[in-house]
Amino acid sequence: MKVVTTSPFHSNLTLRTGLDPKSAAYMQTLAALPEQTTEFFIPNQDEHLRAKKYETIDEDDYDLRLFVFSPKTAKDAPKIDFHIYANGISIVTVTFDVKSPLSAEPLAQHCQDLTRSVFEKHSDQLETILQKIREKLPTALLDKQKVYPSMSQTNICWISRAVILDKASLKNKDMQSFITEWLENTARPEDAEALITGNINFSMTWLNYLIIEPTEVQRRTLFSALRTSQFFYAAQEYLNDNAYRALTNSALEKNVRIVERRLTTARRDMQMLHIMYDTKKTFMTRKKRQLVNDLMEIWDFDILKANGERMVAASNTKIAEITNKRSERSSFFTDLILVGLALVTVIEVSMYLTEYSREVMSRPTLAYQDDETSWILTAIAAIDTDQMLIGGAFVILILVCFYVYWKIRR
Repeated sequence: MKVVTTSPFHSNLTLRTGLDPKSAAYMQTLAALPEQTTEFFIPNQDEHLRAKKYETIDEDDYDLRLFVFSPKTAKDAPKIDFHIYANGISIVTVTFDVKSPLSAEPLAQHCQDLTRSVFEKHSDQLETILQKIREKLPTALLDKQKVYPSMSQTNICWISRAVILDKASLKNKDMQSFITEWLENTARPEDAEALITGNINFSMTWLNYLIIEPTEVQRRTLFSALRTSQFFYAAQEYLNDNAYRALTNSALEKNVRIVERRLTTARRDMQMLHIMYDTKKTFMTRKKRQLVNDLMEIWDFDILKANGERMVAASNTKIAEITNKRSERSSFFTDLILVGLALVTVIEVSMYLTEYSREVMSRPTLAYQDDETSWILTAIAAIDTDQMLIGGAFVILILVCFYVYWKIRR
């Protein structure tokens, strides 16, 4: 039997959020990639393929992958493919043969152990490629806020395993028992009977998958749908964790600018992922979209997505709260400055009036056009300087009380 495992992982290459394969800026990304070879495939290398839209109904017109790296392996060794995406979430697939029949549980464990082993064996090659790409990319295209560990320390999110059988093997009683056991704890264990009787030829629900003698086109469609589903599910899960940490840490972080930046980043990334998901689905073939919808429904992706949207709403509330507090603080300091200016102005006017009044009293010629001496200036000139200063402060106090009253009642 042939087995294919599919697993999301974190690659240490993260481009700017929202970089679309059909955008002009994407050309700079393509320029930083190595030349296409038998080991290195670039889905969006062809300019015509990037530009086309609904020209065919049997192929997707939109591929989010940056590249696919398939390192050389020995003839009988497991084959590994790294599907690298731009947002740091990528998919690794491992294909190998199992000669001796195993029961379901040992086979599932063998798949996980072998996948991790093969991943660790080739991860250094991938890390070298990613490092060279980062060095060639313009700084503006890199998202430097996200830092991932080296590939050797990367944890694979989860490992799904698909067993591929031929129709002849269905007549074997032991194989029939294996199929029943393999699908026993999946979302649709009743698929085992339908597979054995030939009513369906694949069952893909959760972790343990089984496919009976697929055509090359069907096989490509099934694994493309699975890879796409795992990519978006893993990305949503990762962003949910980031948003949750940003929200919980917001209560402990004293620097509101850091809090606001974290929450804004989490909100932006979440919203862009949802846009990417909806955009990608519009370019899928009908069969693949149906498969993705079925997988996402079984995986309760709507619940995961809704939880992310709730955290976006909570982030919006927290950002609004930070903005309001900042506005109130700015308003408070503005009021203090205005009170200070008013105090200086009133005192300055008081002192000027006192000085001018006394000058007129001592030099009558300053008021030679007046019929009589100004009683106002006479009164002000007679006021003690300290009393004038106290009067100015009292005027300021009255103004402050009036402003506070207006501020509270408005």
